[in-house]
Amino acid sequence: MKRFHKNLSMADVLIGTPVDPYGSMRHLLIERKNPPYLFASLVAIFIVLILPCLIYQFRYEIAPWDVRVTYALMSTVAVTALIFLPVAVLLLRLLSLKIPLAQLLALSIYSLTPLLPLAVGYYIVNYLLIGQLSILTYLVTGVPVKTDWFIQLLPYFVMMGLFWVFMVFAQGIRVLGRISLTSGILITILCAAVLFGGYIIGLICSEAMFKDTSIHVSRFLASLFSVPEST
Repeated sequence: MKRFHKNLSMADVLIGTPVDPYGSMRHLLIERKNPPYLFASLVAIFIVLILPCLIYQFRYEIAPWDVRVTYALMSTVAVTALIFLPVAVLLLRLLSLKIPLAQLLALSIYSLTPLLPLAVGYYIVNYLLIGQLSILTYLVTGVPVKTDWFIQLLPYFVMMGLFWVFMVFAQGIRVLGRISLTSGILITILCAAVLFGGYIIGLICSEAMFKDTSIHVSRFLASLFSVPEST
């Protein structure tokens, strides 16, 4: 009997990946001839996570107090990615997992997609409870709105998002390496260490290009996990 086979749509990827990471990664990385929706996923990440902050800045004419910090943040992320991908491939080879760079890149992009429904959910609840997207004020200025008590829940959303990213990546490694989930989780922990090392190097490189910015970049990222009390 011929088995019914349905290709996942872009909406299925965004919704199904955090719900069924193993099935989604198997379909996207193995069953499809080429990993689909990579560019669309990157565009969606930009639209949901970055564009709202840019629109907010433009609408209220909020100029960054030091544009070099923005450049330093971008360069840190770029260097981190450039270091992580080849080093992670080498690490996987040492662990007898021959996963091509292109597939690891695809997996890395897919791993970020669970952040999108989580972010949209945060935006919706934030607007309904506070009456405005006060999260954008915090991300742009670093100062929470005085009446925004909901911002104190941001670290929990961030940690939940990182957990989903971790599990999708682990399931992807499991699928590509044809290994157990436990092995996939352990290897993902090693890859996380590689990612952190790339971040440190990226921070050093951005500091070399833009003096006295690394402390602000690290503080911005840390603020996602520890929101100051509204004043």
